[in-house]
Amino acid sequence: MTVSDHPKRLTPEDVLCVRTYADCNMRLAETARKVGYAPNNIDYHLQKVQKYTGYNPKIFNDLVYLMSWIDETWTDQT
Repeated sequence: MTVSDHPKRLTPEDVLCVRTYADCNMRLAETARKVGYAPNNIDYHLQKVQKYTGYNPKIFNDLVYLMSWIDETWTDQT
């Protein structure tokens, strides 16, 4: 499975959570505060991203790959 196999299952909220998580240096509480969601909601979106892409945004190397893919794929969509 590749990331592009399931891009339509990811929502703009999922992408927002991943982008903000990366911007917050992988800190869940700070991400939740910036996005305005509860930390468990952020965790839900990160787990959903992992489920549909196979890449875990909580692992640095996977997050780097996801950010690259998001920048290429979601530039005009969010």
